Amino acid sequence: MRLVLIAEIEPLDPASETKTARPVADVLDFGRLAPHVLRNRDVFVHCHTAASHSRDEVSWKRAAQVVHTDRAVGSVWATPGAGADFYVQLVDITPSDGIPDLVAALEDMYYGDLVLPDPGIPMRRVDGGRTHQIVIFSDPGDRELTEDEIQRLIYRADLDARPEYSDIVRPTELNRRVGRGAALGPFVSVLWGQQDYIENCAFLSAITGATASVVMFEARSDLMQEIAAIGNHHGDRLAADDTRDRLDGVNRTLASIENRIALCIDGVSTIMPYVPSLRVESFHRALFTALDTEFNRTALQRLLERLHALVDLEQEMLSSRVAQESDDRTLRWSLSIGLASLVAVPFTIVFGFFGANANEIDSARSIFSMQYWPIFAIVGGATLAIGMLHLMLYLHHKRESHRRRK
Repeated sequence: MRLVLIAEIEPLDPASETKTARPVADVLDFGRLAPHVLRNRDVFVHCHTAASHSRDEVSWKRAAQVVHTDRAVGSVWATPGAGADFYVQLVDITPSDGIPDLVAALEDMYYGDLVLPDPGIPMRRVDGGRTHQIVIFSDPGDRELTEDEIQRLIYRADLDARPEYSDIVRPTELNRRVGRGAALGPFVSVLWGQQDYIENCAFLSAITGATASVVMFEARSDLMQEIAAIGNHHGDRLAADDTRDRLDGVNRTLASIENRIALCIDGVSTIMPYVPSLRVESFHRALFTALDTEFNRTALQRLLERLHALVDLEQEMLSSRVAQESDDRTLRWSLSIGLASLVAVPFTIVFGFFGANANEIDSARSIFSMQYWPIFAIVGGATLAIGMLHLMLYLHHKRESHRRRK
Protein backbone atom coordinates (compact mmCIF):
# COMPACT_ATOMS: atom_id res chain seq x y z
CA MET A 1 0.00 0.00 0.00
CA ARG A 2 1.45 3.38 -1.03
CA LEU A 3 0.37 6.88 -0.05
CA VAL A 4 1.69 10.04 -1.66
CA LEU A 5 1.21 13.64 -0.54
CA ILE A 6 1.96 16.62 -2.79
CA ALA A 7 1.93 19.80 -0.68
CA GLU A 8 2.65 23.40 -1.68
CA ILE A 9 5.62 25.01 0.07
CA GLU A 10 6.93 28.55 0.27
CA PRO A 11 9.05 29.52 -2.77
CA LEU A 12 12.52 28.08 -2.44
CA ASP A 13 15.52 30.28 -1.90
CA PRO A 14 17.21 30.51 -5.33
CA ALA A 15 20.45 29.53 -3.62
CA SER A 16 18.78 26.29 -2.53
CA GLU A 17 17.75 25.38 -6.07
CA THR A 18 20.96 23.62 -6.97
CA LYS A 19 22.16 23.05 -10.50
CA THR A 20 21.89 19.32 -9.84
CA ALA A 21 18.06 19.39 -9.98
CA ARG A 22 17.01 16.32 -11.95
CA PRO A 23 14.17 15.96 -14.47
CA VAL A 24 11.36 13.67 -13.37
CA ALA A 25 12.37 11.12 -16.01
CA ASP A 26 15.73 10.72 -14.28
CA VAL A 27 14.05 10.03 -10.92
CA LEU A 28 11.04 7.84 -11.75
CA ASP A 29 10.64 4.90 -14.13
CA PHE A 30 8.22 5.65 -16.97
CA GLY A 31 8.86 2.46 -18.91
CA ARG A 32 8.22 2.77 -22.63
CA LEU A 33 7.09 6.38 -22.10
CA ALA A 34 10.41 7.49 -20.61
CA PRO A 35 11.79 8.97 -23.89
CA HIS A 36 8.71 11.18 -24.24
CA VAL A 37 8.89 12.42 -20.65
CA LEU A 38 12.63 13.05 -20.92
CA ARG A 39 12.20 14.90 -24.21
CA ASN A 40 9.85 17.35 -22.49
CA ARG A 41 12.01 17.83 -19.41
CA ASP A 42 11.51 21.62 -19.54
CA VAL A 43 7.73 21.20 -19.31
CA PHE A 44 7.57 18.78 -16.39
CA VAL A 45 8.72 19.03 -12.80
CA HIS A 46 12.26 18.68 -11.54
CA CYS A 47 13.36 17.04 -8.30
CA HIS A 48 15.69 19.20 -6.21
CA THR A 49 16.34 16.71 -3.43
CA ALA A 50 15.10 13.34 -2.17
CA ALA A 51 15.91 11.32 0.93
CA SER A 52 14.78 7.89 2.14
CA HIS A 53 14.04 7.29 5.81
CA SER A 54 13.70 4.27 8.03
CA ARG A 55 10.56 3.52 10.02
CA ASP A 56 12.26 4.80 13.18
CA GLU A 57 12.56 8.26 11.59
CA VAL A 58 8.84 8.46 10.80
CA SER A 59 6.32 9.94 13.23
CA TRP A 60 2.53 9.54 12.85
CA LYS A 61 -0.26 11.02 14.96
CA ARG A 62 -3.70 9.53 14.19
CA ALA A 63 -2.20 6.49 12.47
CA ALA A 64 0.61 5.89 14.95
CA GLN A 65 -0.82 2.64 16.32
CA VAL A 66 -2.65 1.39 13.24
CA VAL A 67 -0.13 1.41 10.37
CA HIS A 68 3.24 -0.20 9.92
CA THR A 69 5.66 1.93 7.90
CA ASP A 70 7.77 -0.06 5.46
CA ARG A 71 9.40 2.85 3.60
CA ALA A 72 9.30 6.65 3.58
CA VAL A 73 10.74 9.21 1.16
CA GLY A 74 10.70 13.00 1.38
CA SER A 75 11.49 15.11 -1.68
CA VAL A 76 11.20 18.66 -3.04
CA TRP A 77 9.94 19.39 -6.57
CA ALA A 78 9.45 22.45 -8.75
CA THR A 79 8.16 23.13 -12.27
CA PRO A 80 10.42 25.36 -14.40
CA GLY A 81 8.94 28.85 -14.77
CA ALA A 82 5.85 28.06 -12.68
CA GLY A 83 6.79 29.78 -9.43
CA ALA A 84 5.28 26.85 -7.51
CA ASP A 85 7.29 24.43 -5.35
CA PHE A 86 6.14 21.25 -3.62
CA TYR A 87 7.12 18.94 -0.81
CA VAL A 88 6.30 15.29 -1.58
CA GLN A 89 5.93 12.57 1.04
CA LEU A 90 5.80 8.96 -0.14
CA VAL A 91 5.18 6.16 2.32
CA ASP A 92 4.73 2.43 1.83
CA ILE A 93 2.60 1.16 4.71
CA THR A 94 0.72 -1.88 5.92
CA PRO A 95 -2.58 -0.93 7.63
CA SER A 96 -3.97 -3.01 10.46
CA ASP A 97 -7.64 -2.53 9.63
CA GLY A 98 -7.90 -1.52 5.98
CA ILE A 99 -9.78 1.61 4.93
CA PRO A 100 -10.18 3.26 8.39
CA ASP A 101 -6.42 3.10 8.93
CA LEU A 102 -5.77 4.52 5.48
CA VAL A 103 -8.12 7.41 6.19
CA ALA A 104 -6.24 8.14 9.43
CA ALA A 105 -2.92 8.06 7.59
CA LEU A 106 -4.26 10.37 4.84
CA GLU A 107 -5.45 12.82 7.49
CA ASP A 108 -2.02 12.81 9.15
CA MET A 109 -0.32 13.58 5.85
CA TYR A 110 -2.81 16.29 4.87
CA TYR A 111 -2.56 18.16 8.17
CA GLY A 112 1.23 17.85 8.38
CA ASP A 113 1.12 15.33 11.23
CA LEU A 114 3.29 12.82 9.37
CA VAL A 115 6.75 14.06 10.29
CA LEU A 116 9.82 13.09 8.28
CA PRO A 117 13.39 14.35 8.74
CA ASP A 118 14.44 17.54 6.97
CA PRO A 119 14.74 16.84 3.20
CA GLY A 120 18.02 18.77 2.99
CA ILE A 121 16.64 22.03 1.56
CA PRO A 122 15.12 24.72 3.82
CA MET A 123 11.38 24.66 3.14
CA ARG A 124 8.05 25.32 4.85
CA ARG A 125 4.56 24.18 3.90
CA VAL A 126 2.16 26.95 2.96
CA ASP A 127 -0.67 27.34 5.46
CA GLY A 128 -3.81 26.49 3.51
CA GLY A 129 -1.69 25.69 0.44
CA ARG A 130 -2.70 23.45 -2.47
CA THR A 131 -2.39 19.70 -1.93
CA HIS A 132 -3.14 16.45 -3.71
CA GLN A 133 -2.86 12.92 -2.37
CA ILE A 134 -2.61 9.58 -4.16
CA VAL A 135 -3.61 6.21 -2.75
CA ILE A 136 -2.09 3.28 -4.65
CA PHE A 137 -3.18 -0.33 -4.22
CA SER A 138 -0.56 -2.29 -6.10
CA ASP A 139 -2.49 -5.52 -5.58
CA PRO A 140 -6.03 -5.17 -4.20
CA GLY A 141 -6.54 -8.90 -4.48
CA ASP A 142 -9.12 -10.60 -6.62
CA ARG A 143 -11.80 -7.97 -6.10
CA GLU A 144 -12.52 -4.43 -7.22
CA LEU A 145 -12.62 -1.61 -4.71
CA THR A 146 -16.22 -0.80 -3.87
CA GLU A 147 -17.74 2.64 -4.42
CA ASP A 148 -18.09 2.99 -0.67
CA GLU A 149 -14.40 2.29 -0.09
CA ILE A 150 -13.46 4.73 -2.84
CA GLN A 151 -15.58 7.55 -1.46
CA ARG A 152 -14.16 7.08 2.04
CA LEU A 153 -10.63 7.48 0.69
CA ILE A 154 -11.35 10.34 -1.72
CA TYR A 155 -13.21 12.34 0.92
CA ARG A 156 -10.79 11.27 3.67
CA ALA A 157 -13.71 10.38 5.92
CA ASP A 158 -14.60 6.92 7.24
CA LEU A 159 -18.33 7.66 6.96
CA ASP A 160 -21.26 6.35 4.98
CA ALA A 161 -22.39 8.51 2.05
CA ARG A 162 -25.27 8.73 -0.40
CA PRO A 163 -23.81 7.65 -3.78
CA GLU A 164 -25.99 10.05 -5.75
CA TYR A 165 -24.34 13.02 -4.02
CA SER A 166 -20.74 11.96 -4.53
CA ASP A 167 -18.82 13.82 -7.23
CA ILE A 168 -16.13 11.28 -8.13
CA VAL A 169 -14.49 11.12 -11.57
CA ARG A 170 -13.59 7.76 -13.13
CA PRO A 171 -10.97 7.89 -15.94
CA THR A 172 -12.40 5.61 -18.63
CA GLU A 173 -9.15 4.18 -19.98
CA LEU A 174 -7.92 3.19 -16.52
CA ASN A 175 -11.12 1.30 -15.73
CA ARG A 176 -11.41 -0.83 -18.89
CA ARG A 177 -9.76 -3.94 -17.44
CA VAL A 178 -11.06 -6.17 -14.68
CA GLY A 179 -9.02 -5.80 -11.50
CA ARG A 180 -7.66 -2.41 -12.54
CA GLY A 181 -9.18 0.98 -11.91
CA ALA A 182 -8.85 4.59 -10.87
CA ALA A 183 -11.10 7.19 -9.27
CA LEU A 184 -10.35 10.71 -8.21
CA GLY A 185 -11.53 13.98 -6.77
CA PRO A 186 -9.85 17.37 -6.61
CA PHE A 187 -7.80 16.44 -3.52
CA VAL A 188 -7.34 12.66 -3.54
CA SER A 189 -6.80 10.07 -6.28
CA VAL A 190 -7.10 6.31 -5.88
CA LEU A 191 -5.50 3.74 -8.20
CA TRP A 192 -5.49 -0.03 -8.00
CA GLY A 193 -3.98 -2.78 -10.11
CA GLN A 194 -2.10 -0.36 -12.40
CA GLN A 195 1.40 -0.82 -13.78
CA ASP A 196 4.26 1.00 -12.05
CA TYR A 197 4.91 3.41 -14.90
CA ILE A 198 1.20 4.34 -15.03
CA GLU A 199 1.36 5.10 -11.30
CA ASN A 200 4.38 7.32 -11.95
CA CYS A 201 2.52 9.07 -14.77
CA ALA A 202 -0.37 9.63 -12.36
CA PHE A 203 2.07 11.31 -9.97
CA LEU A 204 3.34 13.46 -12.85
CA SER A 205 -0.23 14.52 -13.67
CA ALA A 206 -1.05 15.11 -10.01
CA ILE A 207 1.88 17.46 -9.42
CA THR A 208 1.10 19.21 -12.73
CA GLY A 209 -2.50 19.64 -11.57
CA ALA A 210 -1.34 20.92 -8.18
CA THR A 211 0.83 23.48 -9.98
CA ALA A 212 -2.17 24.57 -12.05
CA SER A 213 -4.20 24.94 -8.83
CA VAL A 214 -1.52 27.16 -7.30
CA VAL A 215 -1.37 29.34 -10.41
CA MET A 216 -5.18 29.61 -10.60
CA PHE A 217 -5.38 30.68 -6.96
CA GLU A 218 -2.51 33.17 -7.08
CA ALA A 219 -3.56 34.61 -10.46
CA ARG A 220 -7.12 35.18 -9.27
CA SER A 221 -5.89 36.77 -6.04
CA ASP A 222 -3.43 39.07 -7.85
CA LEU A 223 -6.01 40.10 -10.46
CA MET A 224 -8.64 40.93 -7.88
CA GLN A 225 -6.12 42.98 -5.88
CA GLU A 226 -5.14 44.97 -8.97
CA ILE A 227 -8.78 45.55 -9.97
CA ALA A 228 -9.62 46.69 -6.43
CA ALA A 229 -6.54 48.95 -6.33
CA ILE A 230 -7.51 50.67 -9.58
CA GLY A 231 -11.03 51.12 -8.27
CA ASN A 232 -9.81 52.55 -4.96
CA HIS A 233 -7.41 54.97 -6.66
CA HIS A 234 -9.75 55.96 -9.48
CA GLY A 235 -9.97 59.76 -9.56
CA ASP A 236 -6.96 60.27 -7.31
CA ARG A 237 -5.11 63.48 -8.13
CA LEU A 238 -1.85 61.78 -9.01
CA ALA A 239 0.84 63.36 -11.12
CA ALA A 240 1.10 62.04 -14.66
CA ASP A 241 4.44 60.35 -13.91
CA ASP A 242 2.96 58.61 -10.84
CA THR A 243 0.01 57.40 -12.91
CA ARG A 244 2.36 56.06 -15.58
CA ASP A 245 4.39 54.21 -12.94
CA ARG A 246 1.22 52.66 -11.51
CA LEU A 247 0.02 51.54 -14.95
CA ASP A 248 3.47 50.12 -15.76
CA GLY A 249 3.30 48.05 -12.57
CA VAL A 250 -0.15 46.72 -13.47
CA ASN A 251 1.00 45.83 -16.98
CA ARG A 252 3.99 43.94 -15.59
CA THR A 253 1.65 42.02 -13.28
CA LEU A 254 -0.63 41.20 -16.21
CA ALA A 255 2.28 39.95 -18.31
CA SER A 256 3.54 37.73 -15.47
CA ILE A 257 0.08 36.26 -14.82
CA GLU A 258 -0.58 35.55 -18.48
CA ASN A 259 2.81 33.89 -18.82
CA ARG A 260 2.16 31.59 -15.83
CA ILE A 261 -1.32 30.74 -17.10
CA ALA A 262 0.11 29.80 -20.49
CA LEU A 263 2.85 27.62 -18.96
CA CYS A 264 0.94 25.96 -16.12
CA ILE A 265 -2.68 25.75 -17.28
CA ASP A 266 -3.21 26.22 -21.01
CA GLY A 267 -0.02 24.43 -22.01
CA VAL A 268 -0.60 21.35 -19.84
CA SER A 269 -4.39 20.97 -19.75
CA THR A 270 -3.76 17.95 -21.97
CA ILE A 271 -0.70 15.70 -21.69
CA MET A 272 -1.17 13.76 -24.93
CA PRO A 273 1.10 16.07 -27.00
CA TYR A 274 3.94 15.29 -24.59
CA VAL A 275 3.19 11.71 -23.52
CA PRO A 276 1.23 9.80 -26.20
CA SER A 277 -0.72 7.35 -24.06
CA LEU A 278 -4.48 6.87 -23.80
CA ARG A 279 -4.37 5.81 -20.16
CA VAL A 280 -2.10 8.66 -19.12
CA GLU A 281 -4.23 11.18 -21.00
CA SER A 282 -7.41 9.74 -19.52
CA PHE A 283 -6.16 10.21 -15.95
CA HIS A 284 -4.74 13.65 -16.73
CA ARG A 285 -7.97 14.97 -18.21
CA ALA A 286 -10.04 13.44 -15.43
CA LEU A 287 -7.86 15.24 -12.88
CA PHE A 288 -8.21 18.59 -14.64
CA THR A 289 -11.96 17.96 -14.81
CA ALA A 290 -12.06 17.25 -11.07
CA LEU A 291 -10.12 20.47 -10.47
CA ASP A 292 -12.74 22.32 -12.57
CA THR A 293 -9.94 23.87 -14.56
CA GLU A 294 -12.13 24.94 -17.48
CA PHE A 295 -14.47 26.96 -15.27
CA ASN A 296 -11.59 28.52 -13.35
CA ARG A 297 -9.76 29.33 -16.56
CA THR A 298 -12.86 31.06 -17.93
CA ALA A 299 -13.19 33.07 -14.72
CA LEU A 300 -9.52 34.07 -14.97
CA GLN A 301 -10.03 35.18 -18.55
CA ARG A 302 -12.93 37.42 -17.51
CA LEU A 303 -10.79 38.97 -14.79
CA LEU A 304 -7.92 39.48 -17.23
CA GLU A 305 -10.23 41.16 -19.73
CA ARG A 306 -11.68 43.38 -17.03
CA LEU A 307 -8.25 44.47 -15.80
CA HIS A 308 -7.08 45.11 -19.37
CA ALA A 309 -10.19 47.27 -19.91
CA LEU A 310 -9.50 49.23 -16.72
CA VAL A 311 -5.86 49.78 -17.72
CA ASP A 312 -6.94 50.97 -21.19
CA LEU A 313 -9.46 53.34 -19.60
CA GLU A 314 -6.86 54.72 -17.20
CA GLN A 315 -4.44 55.13 -20.10
CA GLU A 316 -7.03 57.00 -22.14
CA MET A 317 -7.82 59.27 -19.19
CA LEU A 318 -4.11 59.92 -18.67
CA SER A 319 -3.57 60.71 -22.35
CA SER A 320 -6.59 63.03 -22.33
CA ARG A 321 -5.37 64.79 -19.19
CA VAL A 322 -1.84 65.21 -20.54
CA ALA A 323 -3.18 66.53 -23.86
CA GLN A 324 -5.51 68.99 -22.08
CA GLU A 325 -2.72 70.20 -19.81
CA SER A 326 -0.49 70.65 -22.86
CA ASP A 327 -3.23 72.65 -24.61
CA ASP A 328 -3.76 74.80 -21.53
CA ARG A 329 -0.05 75.43 -21.20
CA THR A 330 0.23 76.33 -24.88
CA LEU A 331 -2.71 78.73 -24.58
CA ARG A 332 -1.22 80.45 -21.54
CA TRP A 333 2.16 80.98 -23.12
CA SER A 334 0.72 81.96 -26.48
CA LEU A 335 -1.46 84.61 -24.85
CA SER A 336 1.32 85.82 -22.56
CA ILE A 337 3.90 86.03 -25.34
CA GLY A 338 1.36 87.67 -27.66
CA LEU A 339 0.50 90.30 -25.05
CA ALA A 340 4.17 90.82 -24.26
CA SER A 341 4.85 91.37 -27.95
CA LEU A 342 1.87 93.71 -28.19
CA VAL A 343 3.13 95.78 -25.26
CA ALA A 344 6.75 95.62 -26.44
CA VAL A 345 5.99 97.45 -29.69
CA PRO A 346 4.85 100.77 -28.18
CA PHE A 347 7.51 100.52 -25.48
CA THR A 348 10.12 100.09 -28.18
CA ILE A 349 8.90 103.34 -29.66
CA VAL A 350 8.87 105.01 -26.24
CA PHE A 351 12.38 103.86 -25.34
CA GLY A 352 13.50 104.86 -28.78
CA PHE A 353 12.38 108.28 -27.73
CA PHE A 354 15.17 108.35 -25.15
CA GLY A 355 17.66 108.05 -27.93
CA ALA A 356 16.07 110.86 -29.84
CA ASN A 357 17.25 114.44 -29.77
CA ALA A 358 14.16 116.02 -28.13
CA ASN A 359 13.53 118.81 -25.62
CA GLU A 360 11.77 116.36 -23.25
CA ILE A 361 14.97 114.45 -22.77
CA ASP A 362 17.54 115.98 -20.50
CA SER A 363 20.92 114.60 -21.40
CA ALA A 364 22.21 115.60 -18.00
CA ARG A 365 19.79 113.31 -16.17
CA SER A 366 19.99 109.53 -15.79
CA ILE A 367 17.41 107.40 -17.54
CA PHE A 368 16.37 106.25 -14.05
CA SER A 369 15.61 109.77 -12.91
CA MET A 370 12.26 110.32 -11.17
CA GLN A 371 11.43 112.67 -14.00
CA TYR A 372 10.74 109.61 -16.12
CA TRP A 373 8.76 107.55 -13.50
CA PRO A 374 5.56 107.50 -15.55
CA ILE A 375 7.38 105.59 -18.31
CA PHE A 376 8.64 102.94 -15.87
CA ALA A 377 5.27 102.76 -14.11
CA ILE A 378 3.57 101.99 -17.38
CA VAL A 379 6.18 99.32 -18.26
CA GLY A 380 6.02 97.75 -14.79
CA GLY A 381 2.23 97.84 -14.72
CA ALA A 382 1.99 96.19 -18.11
CA THR A 383 4.50 93.49 -17.10
CA LEU A 384 2.64 92.83 -13.84
CA ALA A 385 -0.67 92.66 -15.69
CA ILE A 386 0.75 90.03 -18.08
CA GLY A 387 2.10 87.99 -15.16
CA MET A 388 -1.20 88.19 -13.28
CA LEU A 389 -3.12 87.18 -16.38
CA HIS A 390 -0.82 84.17 -16.86
CA LEU A 391 -1.26 83.15 -13.23
CA MET A 392 -5.05 83.52 -13.43
CA LEU A 393 -5.17 81.34 -16.53
CA TYR A 394 -2.97 78.72 -14.83
CA LEU A 395 -5.22 78.60 -11.77
CA HIS A 396 -8.33 78.48 -13.96
CA HIS A 397 -6.95 75.57 -16.02
CA LYS A 398 -5.93 73.77 -12.85
CA ARG A 399 -9.48 74.10 -11.45
CA GLU A 400 -10.93 72.90 -14.76
CA SER A 401 -8.57 69.92 -14.80
CA HIS A 402 -9.58 68.99 -11.25
CA ARG A 403 -13.27 69.36 -12.16
CA ARG A 404 -12.85 67.06 -15.18
CA ARG A 405 -11.18 64.41 -13.00
CA LYS A 406 -14.05 64.62 -10.54
